[in-house]
Amino acid sequence: MSGKNADFLSFIRGLPCCSCGAVSQVQAAHVRILPVKEELKGGTGKKPADFAAVPLCFSCHSTQHQKGERTFWANKRVEPIRYAPFLVGCFILYRLDLATQVAARETFHSLNVKHKDGWYDN
Repeated sequence: MSGKNADFLSFIRGLPCCSCGAVSQVQAAHVRILPVKEELKGGTGKKPADFAAVPLCFSCHSTQHQKGERTFWANKRVEPIRYAPFLVGCFILYRLDLATQVAARETFHSLNVKHKDGWYDN
């Protein structure tokens, strides 16, 4: 996987904050404490790979930066080490489902038929 993925970041921003549950002003917070390959970790002035991001609202994201990651995550209900890879899997399944629906719609459109589930409407 490459380090940048704008579609994944958009997917993350559409989720509720994993710290407080807020649904507005959600940002993709890059997590630096994940056990990933060195080239994906980031460093001083360099963000980790986009697939190492979790959804945090503006307030929680600011607090994460102020307290430091380990301190911030210590008392939260979510463990980013487990949650971030879970979100990557959800994103892949989400993309596959969309791809399946688009492919089905285009197939039925080209055949000029209506699918029983309504994927293609005349």
